[in-house]
Amino acid sequence: LTHGDWIPRNLKVAADGWAVLDWEFCRLDPLVMDLAQSCCTILMWSGLNRVAERIGELVHRYAELTGHEVSRDSVPAAMVLYWLNNYDHWRGRQARLGRYGHVLELQPERLRQVGTFVGAL
Repeated sequence: LTHGDWIPRNLKVAADGWAVLDWEFCRLDPLVMDLAQSCCTILMWSGLNRVAERIGELVHRYAELTGHEVSRDSVPAAMVLYWLNNYDHWRGRQARLGRYGHVLELQPERLRQVGTFVGAL
């Protein structure tokens, strides 16, 4: 089971424990999809420098801490797939409910950012 939306506001940490919120995008997927979504968050919204290096560190630490080796080649592919899935999700919502055009308007730029990053690797 993957969460599909690992962003800071979906994690609640307290002295007595932690919780994961907002399971709207959860589904059965390869674990690399959650890792790729986290990489996209670093790319698009973190404001950090040396993004490629930091994404490499995240992939390395993930493998180290979980014991699950991840091919570095699979992460960029999963990043692109994540955003194509995201676009499809919101397109479906727009077709069913008709109130998500503002989200769909953002998708081309997000896909461009990931494509540019992946193409530069």
